[in-house]
Amino acid sequence: MADDGKEKKGCCERVGDGFSNFAKFLYSRETGQVMGRSGESWLKIGVFYLIFYGFLAAFFSAMLTVFLKTLNDPETGKGPKLVQFIENKPGLTYKKTIALKNIDTAEEQKAFTDLVTGILDNYNGTKCEDSATGMAKGVDCVFDTSLLDECGPDGVGNGYGIEEKKPCVYVRINKVFGWVPEATKDNGAYLKLKCDKKEAVQIFPEKGFQLGAFPFRGQKNYEPPVVAVKIDLSKATKVICWLDGPNIEVSESSVEHRAYAKVEIS
Repeated sequence: MADDGKEKKGCCERVGDGFSNFAKFLYSRETGQVMGRSGESWLKIGVFYLIFYGFLAAFFSAMLTVFLKTLNDPETGKGPKLVQFIENKPGLTYKKTIALKNIDTAEEQKAFTDLVTGILDNYNGTKCEDSATGMAKGVDCVFDTSLLDECGPDGVGNGYGIEEKKPCVYVRINKVFGWVPEATKDNGAYLKLKCDKKEAVQIFPEKGFQLGAFPFRGQKNYEPPVVAVKIDLSKATKVICWLDGPNIEVSESSVEHRAYAKVEIS
């Protein structure tokens, strides 16, 4: 091998050179640069990041403040404040037990009956009384399922209409903290539920939702009142229902993720 005339450096020399170059990178006496940047360059980048992270901190603080203002205050017991957008445009849903078309076999009918029984078992406790202003403060009661008549736990045969191909479907209003709907005019202490396909449905209670079972105040295991819609499957397999009461806004659409105060049962 030819000798190129260069003296090879030892291990210690190479390490020393490395430290020397790194030190020169941290601060160069010739140029006065620190880590490859002049003082002016460091000033500019410092101001940029000061503004950038200052903006992020301010944005985070503002969002945190808004979030905290919607939380329940443990000292006063007051609930969330962001209810004005939904209290008169509530979600309306139904307890999905089984697709209405899938109730032909004994197994499917038993599954339906068991699921409905489980739903109604959630309403064990002191029954709410009729009241247009809702349950009084300090009172903790549950919807009176006897109002469901033949769709209630004491209905004939306890098959909830499944044996005659007229199943009961249970519609409820989604929880809205502290909200008691207004009663439908000339309807006592109830909010009316209306449905299309009138020839195919029966509604229990006929007057609609029992207002005495509202509002939701954060009670443990609270269950909103329900209305049973009994559907004659020989006449209809899809029914659209909606709320009918003062100040209730009803959506034009019945699509589940966009609808309010209206629900499609199928």
